[in-house]
Amino acid sequence: MISTPAASAYCSTHPVLSQVCNSQDILVASVLADHHSGVSARDLVHAAVMQRLGADHIISADTDFDRLEGIVRLNPARVMEWERSIPSVGTG
Repeated sequence: MISTPAASAYCSTHPVLSQVCNSQDILVASVLADHHSGVSARDLVHAAVMQRLGADHIISADTDFDRLEGIVRLNPARVMEWERSIPSVGTG
């Protein structure tokens, strides 16, 4: 269970958090790997699922996401800086 209202609001508006990857996501991740050496396979699968679902933000301390075009990484250590940018639940 996520404890802060900001994180809860984020999760409710971003379906990638409850999705699983499929075989197409793995293929997309392998293409991404050709252009992003040094980014882990796990991060690339996350990016592929996000791409499929149209999600462009991720809460992560992993700075490798900063290297991937089209992804905005929200640092959990700096939640006070970005929490107001997340729409409240129900106002989406």
